[in-house]
Amino acid sequence: MKEHAYYYLDEIVGEINRETDKEVSTSTLRRSLKYCGIARKKCNRSRARLRY
Repeated sequence: MKEHAYYYLDEIVGEINRETDKEVSTSTLRRSLKYCGIARKKCNRSRARLRY
């Protein structure tokens, strides 16, 4: 996580899926991070517009 501190949740999920060959959802990751006390990163508006 520290290596990719600026990744968004979907990017982290993609890395986990590639590295472990297991499917992890964004909501599962979000809940796990919240449980560990790690703050979430909000997506800024310009980045959100690029995604959709």
